[in-house]
Amino acid sequence: MHASDAPPTDAATLSAEDATAMQKLHLNEAQWARILTENNSMTSIHAPFASGRDDASPAPAQQVAYLLSLEGDKPNAGWMWYETVLDAVVQSAQPAPAMTHTELLLPPENDGDEMHFALYLGKDAHWGSTFGGGKKFYLDPQGNASSWRAVPIMGQDSVRRLRVECDQHTGTPYGPFHRLFNYPFSVPPGRSLAWLLNDKTGSPAHCASLTARCLRHALPELGLSRPSAWYGPSTLYLELARKSRMVSYKQHLSNAETVKATVEEETAATSADTLLRGSDDSVVALSHYECQCGIDLLTARTVDAAVDGDVTAERLTQKNLARALLRWSQINRGGGAGGVLHEGHAVETSLGGMFR
Repeated sequence: MHASDAPPTDAATLSAEDATAMQKLHLNEAQWARILTENNSMTSIHAPFASGRDDASPAPAQQVAYLLSLEGDKPNAGWMWYETVLDAVVQSAQPAPAMTHTELLLPPENDGDEMHFALYLGKDAHWGSTFGGGKKFYLDPQGNASSWRAVPIMGQDSVRRLRVECDQHTGTPYGPFHRLFNYPFSVPPGRSLAWLLNDKTGSPAHCASLTARCLRHALPELGLSRPSAWYGPSTLYLELARKSRMVSYKQHLSNAETVKATVEEETAATSADTLLRGSDDSVVALSHYECQCGIDLLTARTVDAAVDGDVTAERLTQKNLARALLRWSQINRGGGAGGVLHEGHAVETSLGGMFR
């Protein structure tokens, strides 16, 4: 329904709050009536941020989770020989673009929510703050900072469902050495036998197969039809970044749009710019709302670039989205759950690349 088609609102029945909001947003009565109608008929993309957990179940909402992928790069001089060999095999055996690591990034809804869930060679799967060294691993200019790409994953309660699922997979071990960490089952011709590997919760996996397992269990509507072990970092990225998915995401974003005031658009643009190029202090000063506004804008740009089919623009927007998400998680939120790091872990130990 167009604003001009909205039923007129009797000025005498407007509450003081309505009148104030209309004045601040520079809206006429028809536009305000439209917003009220849409707010009553649709759930929002994001639920309000809570400073603590509530026993009451939140209302269903369309949410956006993210696949965080690491582009292949030259090996780090500090790696062990077998790490260099594994990195080379992972890059050379996969389709382009070659990705060497993948994990889930979930925007927080509460102060205590973690944002990263991952599995690394030699470690068990866990939430990000358990590993320590996040800022160096994700944002070191001499390491991985320029190599991350992020792909949105939209769905009904997608973040909440994935958070519950990831909790069940904490402690999952990396694939065993005698099976070459399960990587042969993620590339031809070995992936034709991927169905033979145990895909139950807690069974050994590598980063991409565990990420696929969580996605397949939590969000079956994504249609990841292959066994979890079939997916490598590149094939999982390519599956989730498919143009047809982005077209459906763009349609959803278009349907969910409401009239935005100039101040809201300016907040989103300013916050996105701060997350991408601002000083660490300016990123720390951003509120949760400002971070989310900036991420929403960069997510929409990423979807638009994928739909337009410009490969260069798609890569750039995915990199920008990843940088903004990582500065939110590692600088604004201190790398942990609301800035809390688990005790007993080194803080800056990463050698870069796929190893942490």
